[in-house]
Amino acid sequence: MGLDVTEAGAPPDLKVTLTSPGVYRAVVWQAAGGGMMEFYDFASDPEAKKNLAGHDRGLFEVGWHGATRLVAIAAAATRDAPAG
Repeated sequence: MGLDVTEAGAPPDLKVTLTSPGVYRAVVWQAAGGGMMEFYDFASDPEAKKNLAGHDRGLFEVGWHGATRLVAIAAAATRDAPAG
């Protein structure tokens, strides 16, 4: 079997694809801060139609880009807290 590693694009849009034939494919996007933005499980999806990493935040998120979401949650919690 083995592991195939390929690169596509150029910085800052480099993508590294790791494929274990018949097992999985994972794609790490440099533009996402090194996050795994694509993950396919060939055992249950041999045609790689379902990206298990999702479309917005990826799988195993790396970086600080999630901080804006935390700030919004904290602001909403403060705004909605009962007075007193």
